[in-house]
Amino acid sequence: MRAPDPDFWHIRPLGGDMRRGFEEFVAQLARRDEAVPDGSVFDRLEGAGGMGGVECLWTLPSGAEWGWQCKMHRSLDKAQLSEPGRD
Repeated sequence: MRAPDPDFWHIRPLGGDMRRGFEEFVAQLARRDEAVPDGSVFDRLEGAGGMGGVECLWTLPSGAEWGWQCKMHRSLDKAQLSEPGRD
């Protein structure tokens, strides 16, 4: 069976915004992450400016944090690769 070839430019908009729909999709995938240790806490971060573009965050029992950030671009150039959050 051939793997699906998703077209994220046709993702369902959230609040009329396709990028918000994509961010929500990524957050839902992150929440299902099976590699997260038991006892971890998931937070969905919404709104501009609060966490530098981080969409969601896992806080591990150790206190460490795993953040997920997504960007939606039709193509990538040098300027986009140097955007904040690419550490």
